[in-house]
Amino acid sequence: MLNSQLITIARHDGHQISTDAFQLLKQEFTKRDLDISHIELAAVNKAQIKQEEIQKFKDMLLMNLREPSGNSPLMKKKMAVPIVRSWRA
Repeated sequence: MLNSQLITIARHDGHQISTDAFQLLKQEFTKRDLDISHIELAAVNKAQIKQEEIQKFKDMLLMNLREPSGNSPLMKKKMAVPIVRSWRA
């Protein structure tokens, strides 16, 4: 893979790739003596996106706790855990 392709991956996809893939990309940048700032920026973006996702989830949970049963956004999106009833023979 060309250096320019690695830089493009770091710039455009670095925040979306798995942790293992990110580490491999970082190692490859180091091995090829490429400008590590692309990796650092991708790491910051990845962390920021993760924090935003966590905050959205927290907000959704808080909203779910405040709403009466059945009217919560989680129930409307069918993301809530269904009640499992025991099976009888």
